[in-house]
Amino acid sequence: EDNISLIPGMFEQTRKQYDLVVMKQVLEHIPNFFDVLSEIVKSLTKDGLLYIEVPNLDYIFKGRSIVDLHYPHIHYFSRSFLRIVFDQLTLNILKWDYLKNSHDICFLLAKKKLYSAYVIMKDTPNYDNCESSIIANNFRTTHDNGIQNLESLAECAFSLYGANAYSQAFLSQFSDYTDNLFAIYDDSPIGLDKSAYNSLGKFDVIAPNKSIEFNEEAIIITAYLHDLHISRQLRQHGFAGKIYTVRSFLDSPVLCDLVSIFSPKVHTPI
Repeated sequence: EDNISLIPGMFEQTRKQYDLVVMKQVLEHIPNFFDVLSEIVKSLTKDGLLYIEVPNLDYIFKGRSIVDLHYPHIHYFSRSFLRIVFDQLTLNILKWDYLKNSHDICFLLAKKKLYSAYVIMKDTPNYDNCESSIIANNFRTTHDNGIQNLESLAECAFSLYGANAYSQAFLSQFSDYTDNLFAIYDDSPIGLDKSAYNSLGKFDVIAPNKSIEFNEEAIIITAYLHDLHISRQLRQHGFAGKIYTVRSFLDSPVLCDLVSIFSPKVHTPI
């Protein structure tokens, strides 16, 4: 847009006041996030609003989603922690909601006013009293399941679909089990400019299409937020092999063509 100014760098308070500030998938990438939020709050007008959207740590814990623990994210936020942060910043939660089947969480915030109405977040999960060993054991179980299923593919060539942080996390966490990695696919223009890597080397990204000849027996979808659409697309392109997803739990019957690579059941070789 011609009327939008792009200013590289962190937010800094100026004399200018804003009616709306949108932070969409930003907060988790900022080292000193509280300081930046403080400057933003100071820059809001009296009736100004702040919209924040972040990945949901509660989702990661519940789903044991180890591929959501990756290098671009410096912080991971739960609802309970963010509620404390917003309170310290004198912000009211006007509205909040889950996005992408609870993978993300969003908030609409405003400066606190005397007697103002705001949303009370009941039944908010609190991990302060949880034993860290329980969470660690859940992640370890997920990782062990992934190893077992990758070992069942030891004699098969397989590929990944999705050149993103999830695929990079997968390659790093299971680098000893990717000897038979055939290719990495991605159908987005941004993904085609990327490469993935692990201890075995660098992997370029290939754009799949109807004319491509699939030579692998299995494909693991690392862009798992779109795994249903991708699996249908793969079938339309003529892929007849096994399709896995790095989604840790499959709670929908419409995902019947998919198998989680982190399922506790060891899948027989194709």
